Amino acid sequence: TFNILELIREEKLHTHLMFFSSSTVYGDFLKPSVKEEDNVNPIGIYEATKVCGETLIKSYSNLVGINYTIFRPSALYGERCINNRVSQVLIERALMGKSLKLFGGGEEKLDFTHIDDVVQGVYLALTNLQQSKNQIFNLTRGNARPISDLVDMIKKEVGEVKIENLPRDKMRPKRGTLKIDKIKNLLGYSPKVDLSVGYKNYIN
Repeated sequence: TFNILELIREEKLHTHLMFFSSSTVYGDFLKPSVKEEDNVNPIGIYEATKVCGETLIKSYSNLVGINYTIFRPSALYGERCINNRVSQVLIERALMGKSLKLFGGGEEKLDFTHIDDVVQGVYLALTNLQQSKNQIFNLTRGNARPISDLVDMIKKEVGEVKIENLPRDKMRPKRGTLKIDKIKNLLGYSPKVDLSVGYKNYIN
C-alpha cells in the first residue's frame, strides 16, 4: 500500500484509490452493531495492517490530495470466493468427510456477505466517485448470523456431518452486525443475497 501511494505521489497521478480493509479493524464489537465512525481497536496482526493501510491512505490524502474510498467488508462467501474463510473451509471439510471444527460451539455471529453484494457496492462507488470520495463504507449484508447456521445448511445439502467443538480462538475478534446506512444513503446500496439462498448455491 505504501509503495502504491508513493508511486501516486511521485508521478503526480490523478487517481481515486479503492482500498479493501476489513470489519476486523473494529476489534471486539462492544455493541450489537457498529458503524464507520466507531473506534477501531485491532486485536491481531492482520487487523493491524488494515488499520495501518487506512491511516496511510488518509495521511497521503491530506498531504497530496489523493482521493480514496475504503471498504470494510465482512465474512465474504460465494462462487469463486476461495480465501480460506470459515464458510469455504466448512464446505470443503464436509465434502471430504472430515469433522467440522466449531470454535466456541458455533454460536459466534458474523455478518456473512455474498460476493455479488460486494461487487454491487464497489460498482456503485466507482460510478459515483463524488459521493464515494474520501469515504469509509461498511460493505456487508447488515445482518449477522451464527456460524452454526452454516452447519445446518451444509447438513441439508451434503448430509450428516461430524462436529468437533473447540475452545474459542481468543485472537479472533468477537464480531456481529455492521451498520450499512451510510453506503445505502450515499450510494443507494441494497444487498440482495440472503445467506439461506447464497450459501446453498455456494455449497452446490
